[in-house]
Parts: sequence; C-alpha cells; structure tokens
Amino acid sequence: MMKFLIIGLGNFGSALAINLTKLGHEVFGVDSDISKVEQYKGQISHTMQIEVNDLVSAQNLPYKEVDVVVIAIGEDFGASVLTTALFKRLGVKKIIARGISDLHVNILEALQVDEIIMPEEDAANRLAFSLGVKGVLGAFEISGEYAIVDVKVPEVFVGRTVQETGIRNKYHLNIITIKRWTNEKNFLGIVRKKGALIGVVKPDTVLQENDELIVFGKKSDIKRFLKDYEI
Repeated sequence: MMKFLIIGLGNFGSALAINLTKLGHEVFGVDSDISKVEQYKGQISHTMQIEVNDLVSAQNLPYKEVDVVVIAIGEDFGASVLTTALFKRLGVKKIIARGISDLHVNILEALQVDEIIMPEEDAANRLAFSLGVKGVLGAFEISGEYAIVDVKVPEVFVGRTVQETGIRNKYHLNIITIKRWTNEKNFLGIVRKKGALIGVVKPDTVLQENDELIVFGKKSDIKRFLKDYEI
C-alpha cells in the first residue's frame, strides 16, 4: 500500500483519488473548496479543506508521510505553479504535476518535478486513435509510435492457438491478454454479457468466438493487421 497526497479535487484529481482509494492505497485529498471536500468524504481515505497558498499552509499537510504528492490543480495556472514550488521547497519524495499548457509544462520542467502529466491531451490522443482506426474498440497510446489496443478476434483465428495465429511473427504484435465474454444471470434472472480478462496469455491458449485481443505494438503494424483481416 502506498500513500498519496492529491492537491485539487476537480474532475481529474477526485477521480484519481477515488480510484487509488479503491485500490487500497491511503489517499489524502485536499481542496480549498469545502463543498468538494464534503462531496468526496467517504469516497477518499481522507479529505481536507486547506488553502495551499503559502509555506505555513503546506506544512500543515502530511507531506512527510506520503510516497507521492500529485498537484492536480487544473484551471488556476498560478496556484498550480506556486503549490508545486512550495512542495519542491519542502523536499517531498516525489511530485507529479498536471500540466495544462505548453508554457505551464515548461515552468514545471524548470521546477524539476519528477513527472508531468497532461490527462486531457492523453485522453484526446487515445480517442483520436480509437476513432480514426477502424476495428479498434479501445486504445491507450504509449507514445507517438506505440499503442495498446483492444480489437475483436478475427473469425479465422477462432479455434486456433495464439501461436498458430502467427500474429507475432507476421505483424510484430504481442497479445498481452484476452477479454473473454460470458453470459451471466443477475438475481432477477436477466442474462447479461460480462467481460473479464483471462490473465497471462500462453502460446497454447485457444481463441474463442467473441474474444477481444489486447494487443501491443507499433501503430503502423496494428493498422496493417486490422486492414488484412478487415476487422
């Protein structure tokens, strides 16, 4: 279990804090807006209403106890930079800061934060790739060249083993795992489809109808694979 201090409980900060809490980590969520603090109480390990705008305020937070401080402030450029500088001065273990523009990123780089994330840009890139390439059910862009995609298994692969598909040799793609769908009844007797990852894929894993392949590789190879099998 890790400990996180997340500054800013907007859409991004609150979602991050809630998910980390669900994963079993201890999270301290901080915002200057008391309504946000109250809104997420019970969903985040700890919530605190503090105006983190000076050294005294920052020192009131458990920054020495946590493994990572995430500056998730989005709209207020000045508050983000000031808060980041304050925590750098306090010498925390690791700072991850949210960048909102090229200028903001340049300043964060000058402050030598450990990691800069741009969630809106990352989300836009993933959506653009998944919308722009036929057959992609979902995508996560690793870089400008590589991606992880979720694609429906080609009909000709059904009944074959992963090794027999030849996907690695022919397309230089790796099947990371498989999403397999099953029918499940709820307490009302209504049948619904439920998808679950099967774990580590072995060369002798047999592909089934309606499987989804979680594939990693170069975007150009992914596109070639999708085109050849008309997925």
